[in-house]
Amino acid sequence: MKFKLLTFSSLASIIALAGCAEYDLKKAPGYQFTKEQPIHLNVKNFKIINTPVGIETPTTKNLRLSLEDWGNSRFVPYGQDKNAILIVEEAKLLTHQDEYKGKIRVKLELRDEHGFIVGSANAAVNRTLKLPVDLSLEERETQLKRFQQEMINDVDAQMTKQLVQHLPTYISTLMS
Repeated sequence: MKFKLLTFSSLASIIALAGCAEYDLKKAPGYQFTKEQPIHLNVKNFKIINTPVGIETPTTKNLRLSLEDWGNSRFVPYGQDKNAILIVEEAKLLTHQDEYKGKIRVKLELRDEHGFIVGSANAAVNRTLKLPVDLSLEERETQLKRFQQEMINDVDAQMTKQLVQHLPTYISTLMS
């Protein structure tokens, strides 16, 4: 009986420890686009439309503002005509217990002097992050920051690919 009790408690301890080791705490990668050259758009003006929809949570507002920072640092106008508008169509980072759901949709429209769209590129990311309940507040914030940075890095990679593939005449020759 003593042997069975010892075996059972040992097994329970191993299972409990294995449960703690399932989630790998990763460092935030930083924003990858900050390590690259800005994308020079062959347009005269560049602006961002980033209007909040409904009531915003602090995490959603932070994501939306980070996307605005991304747009302002990533895209630089250098042309003589046309306009570029980066539209943040959707930016959400919602929390429900230990699960975070993030969704980003952005569109870059290139318009002529009459306001007609002459080209566009889109990027969208939809992710879910589930965190263990036993993380400290600091660990949660670090993982949420990592989650946000990874989503924006993915949006940047998609947008860059779209521009190179579909709108090469509107970007600097350094990009293609």
